[in-house]
Amino acid sequence: MKKKYFFFDIDGTLAVGTPGKQYIPESTKKAIKILKDNGHFVAIATGRSYAMAVDHMRSLGFENMVSDGGNGITIDGKLVDIKPLDYDKIYKVYIACYAPEEQQLETLKELPWCRFHKEYLFVEPGDKSIGIKMMVDHLGGNYEDVVVFGDEKNDLSMFRDEWTSIAMGNAIDELKEKATYVTDDCDKDGIYNACVHFHWINE
Repeated sequence: MKKKYFFFDIDGTLAVGTPGKQYIPESTKKAIKILKDNGHFVAIATGRSYAMAVDHMRSLGFENMVSDGGNGITIDGKLVDIKPLDYDKIYKVYIACYAPEEQQLETLKELPWCRFHKEYLFVEPGDKSIGIKMMVDHLGGNYEDVVVFGDEKNDLSMFRDEWTSIAMGNAIDELKEKATYVTDDCDKDGIYNACVHFHWINE
């Protein structure tokens, strides 16, 4: 079978439960092991920063990761590349912070990767597909061999026509509409069943 490059969102896709009390279903662990044994590449794709995600990556049993909302890639446990935030956009946020409150809100709403709260701003990139392409390019693969799994709004960016996109059964409707295929819920063998459906795993 031709080598595939699998990328999994974490919460609600790969892992079940609330942060800190998450677990990977046994069927998902089995599916990932079989994919690895068959020579496929597996990685997680998260919006979290490398510093916040690296220990989580290891605890989930992975060595490869797209992090920082698509701006960072880790291969074989080593951070290979991480791109800084766009200077012009960050400067726009800086200027907005000194503007009248009403103008601040209007400016920040234009920046989808900028989440704002009363006490602080949280700025992160928001296109996982950029990191996926960086990683596949680095590995010398083809985009048509990429497979992504997701369930939430921040996964919309990685559901692209270039590759296979699989929405979990518990995914939001907007993601399901963009998906190549909709599988079962995360905690109902969704990842395993999708792999069987596409014959990446033979029962």
